[in-house]
Amino acid sequence: MSLKDLPEQARERLKRLQQEIQVDKVTVSFSIENRTFDGRKVSAFFASTASRGHLSNEGPTDQGWGLDDCRLVTHLLSKEVVFITYQNAVRQRVMSASQAKKELVEILKAYDEDIRKRLEKERVSGSKET
Repeated sequence: MSLKDLPEQARERLKRLQQEIQVDKVTVSFSIENRTFDGRKVSAFFASTASRGHLSNEGPTDQGWGLDDCRLVTHLLSKEVVFITYQNAVRQRVMSASQAKKELVEILKAYDEDIRKRLEKERVSGSKET
């Protein structure tokens, strides 16, 4: 059973709740793991958190991101986290620079495409995606 099968009243309630959700912080983490020829585990890991509203000149605020903006923020933050993790993986010799570049380009392209699609849907529909 999907949410589309819910009674109209329940779907409307969920839609209202979704529009009211405010996300204060978004945390993204990414790790790369590998094994050396002798079986030793090597890895690179990075995590970052983005916050909304706590450092305004007027003091703390409870306004956060709506879900649709949160999705975009997550994608943008993910791109940075992935980039830094691959950079660290090369520095720590978890992988070669050429392998990291090959993988990283594809991952970043996928994030860019998701961002483009989301923004395009907003432009076409005239409202943010829910």
